[in-house]
Amino acid sequence: MTLRGISTIHSTIARNFLNAVLVFIFFNVLLFASRLLIPGNLKQPPPEVPTYQDMSIRRNGFEGTTQESFEKIMHVYYYMDVGEIIELMMESSNVTLTCDAFTPYREAPFRGLHVNVDENGFRWLHVGDENKPPWPIIDDEFVIFIFGGSSTFGYGVGDNLTVSAWLEYYLQEAFNVVKIRVYNFGRAGFSSFEEKILFTALVEAGYIPDMAIFFDGLNDFRRWSGEVRADVGCSASDSVNMRERFRNMITCDADEICLPVQILAENLTGNFDDSDSADTIDLAAGEPPKDDLETNLVIIDRWLSNKIAVEQVARQNQVELLFVMEPAPMYGYNLKNHLFIDSVQEDDVWSRHHWGYTLWEERYNDPDSAWTDNVLNLVRLGEDNEGPIYVDRIHYTSWFSEEIAIAIKDYLIQENRLNLPQ
Repeated sequence: MTLRGISTIHSTIARNFLNAVLVFIFFNVLLFASRLLIPGNLKQPPPEVPTYQDMSIRRNGFEGTTQESFEKIMHVYYYMDVGEIIELMMESSNVTLTCDAFTPYREAPFRGLHVNVDENGFRWLHVGDENKPPWPIIDDEFVIFIFGGSSTFGYGVGDNLTVSAWLEYYLQEAFNVVKIRVYNFGRAGFSSFEEKILFTALVEAGYIPDMAIFFDGLNDFRRWSGEVRADVGCSASDSVNMRERFRNMITCDADEICLPVQILAENLTGNFDDSDSADTIDLAAGEPPKDDLETNLVIIDRWLSNKIAVEQVARQNQVELLFVMEPAPMYGYNLKNHLFIDSVQEDDVWSRHHWGYTLWEERYNDPDSAWTDNVLNLVRLGEDNEGPIYVDRIHYTSWFSEEIAIAIKDYLIQENRLNLPQ
């Protein structure tokens, strides 16, 4: 082949390649324009603080509730009418997760009739802007920060019916003062590890409470491997990893920056969902048996390690501490009274608590245990309850939240753990 022939081939290849690139770019621009110009394709960004009027039921939807389930729901919300129940369920299902400066994620700011999440990362204890908790904290108040998971946040009950709200109410009543302020920093999925990070970050930022209370157990045993939930779209959308993008030319997850042609491909295959709900971790992958002794002892030791780290920060900043071994339906409660779980075997997701809590309480009751001085054991608090104390599988009813708060209040007073301002 002559040089002229080779040159012609190279020119043809280059021209075809350039044409393919131009067609690809044009196709993406066309798809992008169609998403902007065709009615219904333009997805408006949500308001900074969603309100009740902005909501739709997106997950754990009320519309999918059977008559039997609705009768159970009415049973645990006997103090509300049907309209209020729907409002509460809608608001709870529309609280989303967002990135956080301190931890991988938190509940996004939200305003509702029953659920209100502050821009500073805590849930309100009362409804109405006039009752918005002050931030930064006020020096002449006795301030308590409460950390925990979704049961501490209080999914399934209103702002004023969470454990934190009840605790503030009963402490103010017991001491006849209003200068006791409780902040609810409960966040969905948080274990003692994330709680440690958040507490340390708040203290280092200058937000130092007089007391910090940690609710632990549910998520520590749920997340048996100790993995950190960093899957809430807080990293993938911050930057584009081009090597991953070229390796994954077709697939595109909802939390990634996607080319229009990728979105089209995913839509055609039915795999793309650009909703803002967080993906979940497959916790069951490679999980040891729920009754595995070694795994459950490792979980307890991991919790103790996080506890020690929190204690070190607290000592340096003169923060009083209390760790609460929180109730779980699989232990210390008769499941015959549970409306949403029939047996330990029936709910495999949370059943590790049945064996893990047994070991945890055995170690708590061991006279040689040196870590129990600032720990309140409430794992059997629901034992004598003959009715439902959970609004779903794991989240507390308003009256069980109240019972937990009273137990904490009694303990704090009995042990003289409150150094209240005069």
